[in-house]
Amino acid sequence: MSTHSTEMSDYEDEAIQNEGVSVDANASSKTPGASKSKKRKISRTKSEVWDHFTKFENLKSSCARVSLTTDSWTSLQRVNYMCLTLHYIDNEWKLHKRILNFCPISSHKGEDIGKAIEKCLRDWGLDNVFTITVDNASSNDVATGYLRKKFNNLGSSILDGKFLHMRCIAHIVNLAVNDALKENNESICRVRGAVRYVRQSPSRLQKFKECIQMEKIQSKALLSLDVCTRWNSTYLMLDSAQKFERAFERFEELDPHYGHDLLNSEGIPDHDDWENVRRLCMFLGHFYDLTVKVSGSLYVTSNTYFPEICEVYSILRDWIKSRDSHFSSMAQRMKDKFDKYWGNVDKMKDKFDKYWGNVDKMNMLLYVYWGNVDKMNMLLYVATVLDPRRKYVYADFCFKRMYSNDEASILSKKLRQVMMDLFNEYKRLHESSSSSVVETFQSNEIVSEDMPSIPQPPKKGKQKAVNKEFMKYLEEIGCANQITELDKYITEQLENGDFPFFQA
Repeated sequence: MSTHSTEMSDYEDEAIQNEGVSVDANASSKTPGASKSKKRKISRTKSEVWDHFTKFENLKSSCARVSLTTDSWTSLQRVNYMCLTLHYIDNEWKLHKRILNFCPISSHKGEDIGKAIEKCLRDWGLDNVFTITVDNASSNDVATGYLRKKFNNLGSSILDGKFLHMRCIAHIVNLAVNDALKENNESICRVRGAVRYVRQSPSRLQKFKECIQMEKIQSKALLSLDVCTRWNSTYLMLDSAQKFERAFERFEELDPHYGHDLLNSEGIPDHDDWENVRRLCMFLGHFYDLTVKVSGSLYVTSNTYFPEICEVYSILRDWIKSRDSHFSSMAQRMKDKFDKYWGNVDKMKDKFDKYWGNVDKMNMLLYVYWGNVDKMNMLLYVATVLDPRRKYVYADFCFKRMYSNDEASILSKKLRQVMMDLFNEYKRLHESSSSSVVETFQSNEIVSEDMPSIPQPPKKGKQKAVNKEFMKYLEEIGCANQITELDKYITEQLENGDFPFFQA
């Protein structure tokens, strides 16, 4: 860079500090007789991008806890990167999302990831972390374990970091869906080949549109080619393509190269392939909706998880009973994948009677047999209870819908125990700063199976099957005596209507 360029850079930077100042781009190089140069105006206004990276001076005073999400990957240049994102709700109940850091890391080892997160949090002066959401890589188990130990040493964790590790729901859905995709890989490859051929040139695409008109297909969908590593894009490709089966058949008649090219690669999709695709789309549609809903970053998602998973579980159970053996086996494999991460309560059934009534042994049983309770973060159920439209009654309803009565009772008791632990933990944290005496948590709700009577919420739009059954379930519940603030909240009637805060 020349000296002239450097001088001009400094000069312009100074001018930026004063809005409306005009800068002569050739001021330092003017000579007698030179023509008068144009002046340009430089705005002092900074890009809004900088607001995204501005440090939060009063963050600790504006929110009680923050949650983190992080992911890491390796670039084509073999450089390891990590992105750390912060989520919090301020005192005005507004949800915020901020990228704390995007940086290279030494490796994907768990301890290295943990140290990188620790350094970033220390730079920002944050230690009030509630949860960290990561995918299911084993290295993340090590990373969250490392951070849990550090937070516990600082005394800033909740319940010794018991619920710090949150497994990414979207990633678990991805693992389950990929099993279904592998089984139908041949049909998917043939449809993908057909879509790719049509989209390779504008003339082919125009001819395909003519085929759509000739077949009188009424659809505004457009052909899209997927990214093979992203199952949701594969679903969108299949969902749009299956609507144009007749158009593809007509296109084969009009384009002599279509069949020749496809036969030399994956093959031409036939009627069986299209049937497999339609069946797969019916499968994937529910998981696509679930992924879209829980992947939002501009609205609260924690309270939407349990109702959606309950719906998916019920659908899978119905599909497992299908007379179509292929359909049934695919549903069974997907359910097995879900059970791996969200608990297979069936494993507890044989020893249920032996340990019933002994809380310590019951907790041990939950840990050992409930698909490893470390993989199941109970905060996802707690969020349902803290939704004023649902509370315990909805959680119990979903448990009974997903499991047997005995299994549902175990999970209900476990949820109430967690609620009690969290209530007492927050009571302890705020007791010293509160002048009022906070009562000890002794809830009849923990041991009671009775529920408060709740008015039926007004219907709005199309209801899912789980919501329709919930309406029937509400007619069968009673009321229980409560004595604490949490009990009072549970006793209150469910709120009717929709809350903007909970909108997904």
